[in-house]
Amino acid sequence: ENNNVLGSAPFAVILQPTDLQVSPGSPGVPLPTTAAAGEPVSFTWQVTNAGTGASPVSNWTDEVYLSTDAAFNPGDRLLASFTRVGALAVGATYTGSASAIVPSVSAGPYFLLFVTDRQNQVYEQDPGEANNTAFAPFEVNAGNCAFVADLSTSNLSAPGVAEAGASIQ
Repeated sequence: ENNNVLGSAPFAVILQPTDLQVSPGSPGVPLPTTAAAGEPVSFTWQVTNAGTGASPVSNWTDEVYLSTDAAFNPGDRLLASFTRVGALAVGATYTGSASAIVPSVSAGPYFLLFVTDRQNQVYEQDPGEANNTAFAPFEVNAGNCAFVADLSTSNLSAPGVAEAGASIQ
């Protein structure tokens, strides 16, 4: 039984990774730059495969966030999700679009963050994952929104002793 093994000559495995690159907006469709909390907004973004291979999966999720800075962080507020259906060929581009209601936040400067392939479903060789997020400045203004408050407390006092179930003032 010495004939059960067969070898081959060495061969090269050539990896042709996808590189998804996102950019805010799309030609002819301006991004909103300001809105009040509670108002609807619509936005678009474009994703291009700048890699050397087509996307190996045909479905992934893009997401849009409201952020206090230009970097994606766990505390950023999700505004909208968009599911891409269909593989993306090398050099091809698609346009995503979504609408959302501006959340109840204090008025001031923010950023819209556009994140493609948010769950990392598409393999991208380094540095491909580094360009999956893009941002655009966005201002939340007070508008007619009376339900946004920035409250703080001061001069709190309480009795030193209280009984369970009793009211305190």
